Amino acid sequence: MRKMVYLLVGVLILLVGCQEEAQDHDEDVNEQEEKKTKSIDETEINEEDIISVEDFDLPDRTKGFFWTGTDGKNQFHFLGTMHIGTEDMYPFEEDIESALENSDFLLVEKHFSEDEQDLTQEYFYYPNGETLEDHMPEELVDSIRDYSTKIKARFGQLNSMKPYALSKRIINYEIGKKGLTSDYSVEEYLTKTKPKNTEIIGLEGRERYELIHNQPDDYYAYMLEQTIDNMDKQINEGIKSFAGYRLGDESMLTDIKRTVDSNSENQKYEQMYIDNMMVKRDQMMADRIAEISNEYSGKNFFVAVGTAHFFNEGNVLELLKDKGFEIERN
Repeated sequence: MRKMVYLLVGVLILLVGCQEEAQDHDEDVNEQEEKKTKSIDETEINEEDIISVEDFDLPDRTKGFFWTGTDGKNQFHFLGTMHIGTEDMYPFEEDIESALENSDFLLVEKHFSEDEQDLTQEYFYYPNGETLEDHMPEELVDSIRDYSTKIKARFGQLNSMKPYALSKRIINYEIGKKGLTSDYSVEEYLTKTKPKNTEIIGLEGRERYELIHNQPDDYYAYMLEQTIDNMDKQINEGIKSFAGYRLGDESMLTDIKRTVDSNSENQKYEQMYIDNMMVKRDQMMADRIAEISNEYSGKNFFVAVGTAHFFNEGNVLELLKDKGFEIERN
């Protein structure tokens, strides 16, 4: 179970950007979420068991994880990102800020065009007439019902969300009470800070949604159950990973190994997670980066994707090196 707790935190912190959820809810959902946030009892989790961002001695400028490279035609800078953050974590160290300032292109996991806005509705919410109750075990649905009561949210709203989106929403909400929010994610900061003429390009398309959101119900049931049953551990791991990012210390990051422990509670589902969230997406992003670079010459690219995609075997950087890129860590 411990391994899956780490993996779930990776969903929020290191692997999948939160903008897709934040950007694409309709106004009614946003209004309900705001009301829910204002009404929650802040003592519902035992605060004595939860660490705080203030427990760490953090630098004024975030160090992050940063690499430079070239494919012989173009210059590249690679920044691992955090999909949550705080307002005071910026700016980054000078070499990162300078690389962004001089970039021609900013490559991110996902950048929505107008014709892609409906994807979030399709993959985050059940179609009319379907609910979580139709797909998840009764005991798990009861746990979600109890959670909605605890946080004074409408069960109907949570019941309309698909399991992955619901897991993500719950983790976002709970860690948000510790001051970490997608409003200050690295992606948000880079998008707002980049030069006006720097073009943003998304590296992932519909395939991303299929890998993340279109898997068997039993897999999502396991994932959602771990979210509900291990919330305090997830919050602590998220805060620790955030501090590690600020310090540039990968030893503090959530466990992002790409092998399943032999004593894991459910090796099948955890291997599915690794394959879908890391291995396959890393290959797609590396292929897309190389493809984009082939279209240009003499340009500066700033690549910003979840930090987990840059560590351990088979990561994006290793795959690019296999394609002839020369990359070194700053």
